[in-house]
Amino acid sequence: AEAEAVAALSGAEREKSLAYLKQKALSVQMPHAERREVQAKLKAIGDAVVAAGKEEAKRRAEAAAAEGARLAEGAEEGSAFTALLEGEADAKAVDAAVQAFKAAAPKTAVLLLGVHKGATSCYAAVPDDLQGKGLSAKEWVNAALASINGKGGGSAAKAQGNSRESEGLDACLGAAKEAAAAKLG
Repeated sequence: AEAEAVAALSGAEREKSLAYLKQKALSVQMPHAERREVQAKLKAIGDAVVAAGKEEAKRRAEAAAAEGARLAEGAEEGSAFTALLEGEADAKAVDAAVQAFKAAAPKTAVLLLGVHKGATSCYAAVPDDLQGKGLSAKEWVNAALASINGKGGGSAAKAQGNSRESEGLDACLGAAKEAAAAKLG
C-alpha cells in the first residue's frame, strides 16, 4: 500500500519517499517471499523515477536548444554573445543550447549560462577567427565563473565549467562581457 502511495508522488518527494521505503523494507521483519515482492515493487517505482528523470532532462535539452537557436538570430557576426538561459538548464541543456547557437551563427563566439538545482553550468564556443584575435573559450569561461566561485576547462575553441552557486549571475555575465570586450575591442 505504501509503495502505491509513493508511486503516485512526483519529483523530489517521490525520490525521498522511495529511499525511505527501501530502507524500511530492509529493516522490517517479513517473510522472504513478501520482501521480494516489496523489493520488486520498489524497483519498478525506482525505474519509473529514472525514466521520468531522463525524459525531463531530454525536455530541458530540447527547450535549451530551441532557445539557443532563437538567441543566435539576434547575434552579430564576428562578435561575442553572452546570455543566461531561461528556465531550468543543466549542463547537458546548456551544451545543447551552445551547439544550436553555433549551428545558427557559426562566426559568433557564444557563452551561455544555465541554472539547475541551484548550480550554474557554463559553456562557451569561439570560432577560429575570434581565437585569432585572442579570445579563448577556456579563459572566457573562467573569467565568467570566477565571480561565483566556479571554474572550468577546455580549449580555446570550446570550454565548459560550473559553480555550485547560482547567486550573482549578473556579475558573472558582466565579467564574461568584459573579458570578451578586452580581447575583441
